Amino acid sequence: MRQWNTWYVVVMIPKALRPFFTHKKDGPRAKKGQMMTRLSQCLETDSLEVAELRKLPIVAKFKAMISAVRQETTPDTFDFDLEVQKAQERFRAVGGDADAAVHVAKIVKNIRGASPELKDDIYGIGTGEVTLTSTHVSNWIKQTGYNQKGKDEAERFVRKNFCKRFPMFEVIERGELKIWVEDMLQGRDGYPKHSRRTVQRNVGLVTNYWEYCEDKYIKVDCLTRNILPKQSKTSEALQSQIASSWHPYSVEQYFMLLDGADQLRRGAGDQQVKDLIMLAAHTGCRLSELCNMKLKDVTDEWLRVADKAKTYSGFREIPIHPDIQQLVQRLVDESTDGYLMSGLSANNKYKNRSTALEKRFLRLLKKMNFKGNFAVHSFRAMLANQFENAGVEENFAARIIGHKVESMTYGLYSGKIDWNNAVEAMRKIKYVRPAYL
Repeated sequence: MRQWNTWYVVVMIPKALRPFFTHKKDGPRAKKGQMMTRLSQCLETDSLEVAELRKLPIVAKFKAMISAVRQETTPDTFDFDLEVQKAQERFRAVGGDADAAVHVAKIVKNIRGASPELKDDIYGIGTGEVTLTSTHVSNWIKQTGYNQKGKDEAERFVRKNFCKRFPMFEVIERGELKIWVEDMLQGRDGYPKHSRRTVQRNVGLVTNYWEYCEDKYIKVDCLTRNILPKQSKTSEALQSQIASSWHPYSVEQYFMLLDGADQLRRGAGDQQVKDLIMLAAHTGCRLSELCNMKLKDVTDEWLRVADKAKTYSGFREIPIHPDIQQLVQRLVDESTDGYLMSGLSANNKYKNRSTALEKRFLRLLKKMNFKGNFAVHSFRAMLANQFENAGVEENFAARIIGHKVESMTYGLYSGKIDWNNAVEAMRKIKYVRPAYL
């Protein structure tokens, strides 16, 4: 196997023997004591010819290790999933009561090739005393209402993180869950360090799944509710929170990005990236909102976000700033596919029109050595700063940008802001190029 331009030798461990091969230490992809699925070793070469020679003694060693374990255990093939299935069938066939559980326990006790821990798992699952956390993930995903990308991300996290660490509902303890959350927050036990917001979102997925199973498939109360530790108020915690949030562009950086877009493609310029920068800076729209905006949602006075809004507050009409009126008119006149940002491809797994354009913008950031949490989303923070500096009322700014208004009076009872007020708020925004640029 070739990885990072270096050859590795890999020998898969037969499924029946995996319980006898365990990881000796914690690592980024494994935890001490977990079963191994393969034996591998780096050959320390990028040459296939050299790798073919170096692998021979290593493969022989790995095969000898597997053969030795096979001879020490049993000639019978042990299949965990098959044994669980047999236990379940026997339990139901005998009556599914206490006597049936005793019958299954006697049979499971005599399974050859299984460790005592695996026998306990087989008995628990076979008699219904424990439920695998992975059992109902697929059914849960189908009813979540997420888009396809959201479904894939949710299923991937729940299966690879929650189910892998906590394989059975009935034996999960809240203290262990708290340690797991701390591992994600602090970047321990093989996890990269995550922001509090990311951990809160991921734990929310687990809570959603657990509540789906609760009282329907399991009799275990959800233990992940309010599991995150209280947010620290120290200056260090505040700095960490600031570092993990999107950084707004300054006016200087805005014009630097416009100039940088003109230098892309070996000096020929990338007009579409430049258009994206100007639209995002003057509307506060998310990338997906701009890339999916159709011409029917564009007039001489406003842009309507009617598709791909992230929240209910995101559905809105945005006054067209005077500085981008000509730009919007040009994009409308040049469109060939009914979209304001014309010519974007949706030829990808999630039919996402913004994927390629986002990559081009991120390459611009990298080329210009932007450090920190900068992205297209940073233009929303930038516009919010401009509204604040111009003295625009917060509820007006929130309505235009598409943020939820939190107050009871404005948030719950108020509808749209007066159109003239929205136009006036937008006209207060002015980006002035510094004289030294």
